[in-house]
Amino acid sequence: MAKRRAESELELVEAEAEAEAEAEAEKNGRRAAGSQDGVNRAFILECSKHSDGSIYSGDDFWHRFYKVADTRETRMEAMMLSNPTNCRPHMWACKAHSVQFMMQIFSLKLSNITAAVDGPVHLYGYFAVRDHLDPLRNYIFNRTRDDPFIMGQDNGVDSDNSLIPMSGPKRGIGNQVRVLIEFDMKIKNGETQDDDFQLIDGAIICSEFVLPDRVFTQRIEGDCGAVDISRALFHEAVEATIQVSISQVHVNGLSLSLYSYTSRIPEKIRLFDGVISKPCDLNRVVAVVENTPLFLIFRAVHRDGCS
Repeated sequence: MAKRRAESELELVEAEAEAEAEAEAEKNGRRAAGSQDGVNRAFILECSKHSDGSIYSGDDFWHRFYKVADTRETRMEAMMLSNPTNCRPHMWACKAHSVQFMMQIFSLKLSNITAAVDGPVHLYGYFAVRDHLDPLRNYIFNRTRDDPFIMGQDNGVDSDNSLIPMSGPKRGIGNQVRVLIEFDMKIKNGETQDDDFQLIDGAIICSEFVLPDRVFTQRIEGDCGAVDISRALFHEAVEATIQVSISQVHVNGLSLSLYSYTSRIPEKIRLFDGVISKPCDLNRVVAVVENTPLFLIFRAVHRDGCS
């Protein structure tokens, strides 16, 4: 009964957010869902701004359910789901683990900028997911103002200069119930944070009632631009951890593009696209539909010209 009540409240939150977005869109003379460019617009929740503190002071159900006032990172590590307690037939004679609904994020992309930016875009802030497994932040992108990502620089060999690098998620994203995506991303501009441009700010809710096993894109619009998120919902999925060790790097560094194909979907998951300056380990987590292949593709070119 309590679970059903929680789901009903989440449905109400989503419906209210959609209605508010539609009303705002009509006022501005544009459509909120769908557009001439064929990309659906995301519905940003009311009272979800970081700039005015409303996301921390709100008392809606989703504020409480996802514990948004708690800014800590998720406590669950990668591969924790590889040793679950839901063994079949039982933990002393495990033959298989139960599968679940999981979200997979394929890419984040800076779709446009409306602010007048002089020179390369220095992007910082965070983009994080909160789910029912542990509603603390599971970062997809997380950069400080002192260490921004510079769009179009230090990219890998297969670069798309509009892509935002994804360092996460830290572990698999459960989508058995709705998932909340929280974001506060800025463009560095000038000497102090007060001079910076707010790219996107707020939160959206992603339903578990969407067509599975296909990638769809939503545009999150903000004050000074927009970010596109491409994601999919997998039924009967499991968590897979990809571990890549770079043991040797030449003096000028290694330009590396790493991506994967999963669950028979033609779109690639952007795992890493950048420059490696010293030996390191790369760990990435993806969702895979049970009994489907996972392909890992990488291209590496030493910056002195050697492949």
